Amino acid sequence: MGGKQIRVRALASAISIALIGVLPSVAFSAESTKTQAAEPTESYIIRFAEGGLLAQLRDTQTTASTQPSTRPNLNSAAAAALRAQIEQSQTQTLALIASRLTRSVAPTHRFQVTLSGAAMPLTEAEADAIRTIPGVVSVQKAGFEHLDTFAGPPFIGANLVWDVPPSVIGTRGQGMVLGGIDGGTNLGHPSFDNDPSCGFSAANLKQLSAVDCSVTNGSGQCTGPDPEDQSVGHGVHTASTAAGNTLTAASVPPPPIPSGFTQISGVAPCAAVRTYKGCQTTSCAGADLLASINNAIADGVDVINYSISGGNSPWSDLDRNFLDAVGAGIVVAASAGNTSASIPDPVGQVNHNGPWVMTVAASSHDQNFVVPGVLGAVGPGTPPANTQNLATTKGSGTPVGTPLTAEIMRQNVANPIGCTSTGGFPAGFFANAIALIPRGSCSFEEKINNAQGAGAIMAVISNNAAGTVTMSTAGATLPAYSIRTALHPGRYPGRFQPARSECLDLGHQARYHRSRCQYSGGSGCGAE
Repeated sequence: MGGKQIRVRALASAISIALIGVLPSVAFSAESTKTQAAEPTESYIIRFAEGGLLAQLRDTQTTASTQPSTRPNLNSAAAAALRAQIEQSQTQTLALIASRLTRSVAPTHRFQVTLSGAAMPLTEAEADAIRTIPGVVSVQKAGFEHLDTFAGPPFIGANLVWDVPPSVIGTRGQGMVLGGIDGGTNLGHPSFDNDPSCGFSAANLKQLSAVDCSVTNGSGQCTGPDPEDQSVGHGVHTASTAAGNTLTAASVPPPPIPSGFTQISGVAPCAAVRTYKGCQTTSCAGADLLASINNAIADGVDVINYSISGGNSPWSDLDRNFLDAVGAGIVVAASAGNTSASIPDPVGQVNHNGPWVMTVAASSHDQNFVVPGVLGAVGPGTPPANTQNLATTKGSGTPVGTPLTAEIMRQNVANPIGCTSTGGFPAGFFANAIALIPRGSCSFEEKINNAQGAGAIMAVISNNAAGTVTMSTAGATLPAYSIRTALHPGRYPGRFQPARSECLDLGHQARYHRSRCQYSGGSGCGAE
């Protein structure tokens, strides 16, 4: 890096995982064809001979001065002229590619910052054919990466940074811009509202930009159609963990703050945020990620949070582009990866091995994890195996319930769905019992409130299709939990109790799904 010095300001990034409240569930019963083309295509990244904007601008600056600036100005007139030259050269090489393939070509992405290149779908034979074209340096499969997924700021010592005089800039991320490369954002999320206490306003935005990098224009700018996090909420989760606003019970909508806490926040709540949607699902296309990195550098972010796999061969995979980001004065925080059933031991499994990346991992901590919420039948007689240890998911807005022991569970066979339009529930029907209600026809809040009006002490909503559902229950005050699949009424009219009863305040930042009414996680026992 020569004589360059990189300024590292006060912005910490953390990777957190959500915990599931320990509460009941009940018995359930279990209930795509890909069409391959004759010549299947795959996304390839084609690298062109001319250097990217960073390299060319660095060479220009070095020629003019022996002391190039630490942060190159990618919006200068000189940078604009170089980008125009790069784009013209790319267009000429793409014309040669079209001629060699004897068909028109339509790149999904162009890259101009860390390299000059393009991405497009090719057959394996086509990829081989264009490798020898003048101006083409390499042709490699773009591939895929996947999303990676706990005590909060006090555990990592961020509060010690916060507890300095307010006049000291940067103590909560003031003046810094986080670039989140992940699954997108939620433009209406209160974690990204303009918090006046941090100096944000309509003229000084917290959420500076949000782009979808599934495609780019000819200049390499991300122009995909939907920057919103439509998948598992991972993009909102990581961005709010790193730089989410301080939220209290007065926030709209209010987050579920457990007893003993008055607020939740990201580690650097006063940092501004730019988000780059590089993952359309839990799988992340290599071309989308490369475009995200290029755009984050061009936008001049201060820190990149990258909670995505990869970096096992940092000199040759996408992480090589992070070296260019660091050279441009950007700190890159990347996740070390997750253990799983197939990877129980993390030794030798850490991602992002390049020394230019700050690889972030969970450490030993001073709290205990909570096991997933479960409920099992305890009588009468010997309950069937399929009524034991059944996973539950807490409704987004309902309170965490208290552990129950040997409580009756009832279902109203006359009107099982419990909607008001179909008659609701008779008065006192669920008195001192858990209400079992199938999903469907009306809102979760309506079902739960009707059960509460009929005396229920808790509601369990069974899904009407295979899979997990996270219920939006902001208008309900009765503890309510969903279970994965539909139940057969009356199959086992037993008594139920939780298998575990721990519930600990763990202080991690909330994860928030796309709907403004679907908070989950939070500083304690919640559901994801």
